[in-house]
Amino acid sequence: MENDQLCFMGKILGEIYRTQKRIDTDLCPVSDACIYGLLNGFENVLTEHLNEIGFISSEKYDHVVNILDRYFDNPEDLKGFWDIESELKKEGVSRTEAIIIITYLKANSMFTNVIQKIESGHSPSECKYCDISEYQT
Repeated sequence: MENDQLCFMGKILGEIYRTQKRIDTDLCPVSDACIYGLLNGFENVLTEHLNEIGFISSEKYDHVVNILDRYFDNPEDLKGFWDIESELKKEGVSRTEAIIIITYLKANSMFTNVIQKIESGHSPSECKYCDISEYQT
């Protein structure tokens, strides 16, 4: 990201945080120093906070959807996340990214029968609860 874009995004994020802090200090997840750093273009503060946002490419989203789609009509063929993890890794989708995508799909009421299998079965503990928390919305 170019410096001008980075500064612009930081200022927007800083203003959002400043507004949150004025409304309710418990609502704002960052310190006053962070807000000041974002608003005034401190590179280390900008990159730290903007990199936390993350990015899910359309390709990664499509890979997860395509994998889940194969089980949509026959979810009983899927025991859980571990059945699909190696294929996700092969396509360059990390477990964390897959969980983010699956949570998004569940929030959109997509693949609910398949996601239910992932949450209840042969899966690591972090895959057993794919609901959007209040903090994430």
